[in-house]
Amino acid sequence: METTGNTRAALVNRLLETRERLIGAILTGNNVVNIAASLDMTTVAEGVETLQQKELLRALGCTQMQGFLFSAARPSAEIRKLLVPSSDEVSAVA
Repeated sequence: METTGNTRAALVNRLLETRERLIGAILTGNNVVNIAASLDMTTVAEGVETLQQKELLRALGCTQMQGFLFSAARPSAEIRKLLVPSSDEVSAVA
C-alpha cells in the first residue's frame, strides 16, 4: 500500500504525463493545420464539444469544425431534407 506522499507523487506524475500528451496533440494539430493551409486545403475538426475546444482550434487556424457544440446528431432523413430541395423549390427555380 502506498503512503500519502507516494500517492501524491504518482498523481503529479500522471498529471505531468497528461499535460505532455496534450501539448503534443496541440502541436501536432497545429502542424496539420499549417501544412493544410500551405497547400490551400480546408481543415475540418471533428468532435468539437466545448467553446474552449472551438477557440483553441480557431487560434490554431482550423477553418471548419463540426461536433455536438454546433448540433446534436440528426437522423439521415432529416439531413437529407436540409440538403435536397423539395419538388416545390425545384419547380420555382425552373
